[in-house]
Amino acid sequence: MVEAPFDHERQLCSALADGPAGRLLVAKGAPEAILARCADAPAGAEAVLDRLFAAGTRVVAVATRPANGLTGLTAAEEHDLELRGFLCFTDPPKTDAAASLGRLAALGVTVKS
Repeated sequence: MVEAPFDHERQLCSALADGPAGRLLVAKGAPEAILARCADAPAGAEAVLDRLFAAGTRVVAVATRPANGLTGLTAAEEHDLELRGFLCFTDPPKTDAAASLGRLAALGVTVKS
C-alpha cells in the first residue's frame, strides 16, 4: 500500500487503495483540512460539523477520488476529493466525574475545560 502519513501541517493522511472500481486515493483527517481539499463539499456539511463539535464529538472526515495510474503519493495529489463521510467519536464523562472533580478542588487543583 502506498501512503502519505499524517503530519500536523496537512492535518491528514492518505493512501492509495485498489478495489473493484479501480484505484482510489483515500484521505482522512481533520474535517477542515479534508473539506478544503474537496472539489465540491456537500451542502450542509458545515452545519453537521458545527452540531457535532458543539456536542463535544471528535470528528475525522474521509474523502476519496479516482487515482487510476497513480503509483506514488504526495500532498500534491490530495485535491479534488469527494467527501464520503465523518467518523465520530464520543467520550462522555464518567458518572463519577463530578465527585472526582470535587475531590481535586478540595485539594486546591483547578481543572480548565
